[in-house]
Amino acid sequence: MTGSLSASLCFLCKNPEAAKVIVAGGFLASVSNVAGMIIISELQAREWGDNMSEYASLAKIGQSLVGMIFSIYMGRFGDRFGKRLALLLSGFLVSLPVYVILVLGPDRLGLICYTVAFIISAMSGMTLTGCPALYGLFNDVVAPKDRELAFGIAFSLVLLIVLVNATVGALLVGLLPQFSRVGALFLSGISILFFVTTALIRVPAKERNSPCPTKGEATKDAELGNATDAKDDCSDDSIDRSARSMSSLLEPIRFVCGHSPLRNLCIVCLLVSLAETTLYDVTVQFAYGCLDILLGDHKKEQVLVSSLVMQPSIVFMVFAMLVLGILADRFRPLLLVKWLIPISAVLVCIPALLAVWPQYWLVVVSGIAILFPVGIFPQLTTLVTHSSPADRVGEAIGALASFKNISNLIGNVIVVSIVPPLMGTGEETILWVLYPLSGAITLSALFFAMKIDEPARPVSSSKAEDAEVPTI
Repeated sequence: MTGSLSASLCFLCKNPEAAKVIVAGGFLASVSNVAGMIIISELQAREWGDNMSEYASLAKIGQSLVGMIFSIYMGRFGDRFGKRLALLLSGFLVSLPVYVILVLGPDRLGLICYTVAFIISAMSGMTLTGCPALYGLFNDVVAPKDRELAFGIAFSLVLLIVLVNATVGALLVGLLPQFSRVGALFLSGISILFFVTTALIRVPAKERNSPCPTKGEATKDAELGNATDAKDDCSDDSIDRSARSMSSLLEPIRFVCGHSPLRNLCIVCLLVSLAETTLYDVTVQFAYGCLDILLGDHKKEQVLVSSLVMQPSIVFMVFAMLVLGILADRFRPLLLVKWLIPISAVLVCIPALLAVWPQYWLVVVSGIAILFPVGIFPQLTTLVTHSSPADRVGEAIGALASFKNISNLIGNVIVVSIVPPLMGTGEETILWVLYPLSGAITLSALFFAMKIDEPARPVSSSKAEDAEVPTI
């Protein structure tokens, strides 16, 4: 374990292009997530008032619908036209809401236009820890044998950069309240740093996702029913077939449905995401009720509880993802996923204890427990890169993001449709029933994980460069 930790600390120094991708991803994730923390929540409360939760949920539902549809196509775009170009396009989409607030200002019109741009930005497939174009490009600059450790490091450091920028942004907004656009200006600067960093990334001369399949790639495509007599050299027929495939809007759906490992990985992603997407916001309200601070003048206590749910959990996941990456490198990612699913299922039930044991320290543990399933995502992404056809890795990662957005959609629908009737019963702690239910849903992902075979592991970088796994 000590050797693996040392290897993780040296990884960025030995892989400068991977380091650039991680830094760019951290900047992009900061632009996507920090705006809601330091600008939008307060603006929504001021402009929407009592309708804040309803309107915000509707916006998130719209975002999830757009992300569900377009994430896989953004990954496909990167496969066809270059991962860096796809990342730059994703960066523009993600930055657009911040630019809108910067130009129009934090007022009612700015909020309306921001919400529209927020929904459009979901075309990038962006989530808390990144987007398909980001990890597709990261896959291209990392040796296949290093992916298990590398993806753990990437997810961890992206989240760390988000945490740092959220702290700096909150300080700036607090220190300069007279400047209403200071938050948007700060995030616009972060956006510019993203574009500069991305421009400095040296893209491999021959990308791994070459549309001309090797023998090994043709074999994988044949298993999916997507290839016939592919040879080492591209033929006119294969080019025509690729063009027809590109023009078919249903091809990505057939790709996911016809590729059983990818299909099962996507279903696992959906099921383990439901706890986090459904319960993360609900847990704050549930904690208010259990601690008897939901009603009345308890603003300070409510701010404290919100911070205890969110901030320690993000800090914990920064370190947890790094440790899990080390474990995946040592014990294989699929085995780790099969262990993490039941562990996550048990952990997401812990917040229900607040109903009988209302303690502030348990609020901290509850926040960590709800966010813990996110630690499975680096391993799922690694498995996708190993098990998908080499020329469709970006599309496969996009499919994973699409299913994550389906989970977000289901989670927001549950919050809008189920939570109000439960609270209407008058029992402030009635939301405890959602936690064991979410645990059971998370545990059901194990059934699909057991149907996945562990992909072969590359032995060395030199062999990987000449193997069936695509090369740089």
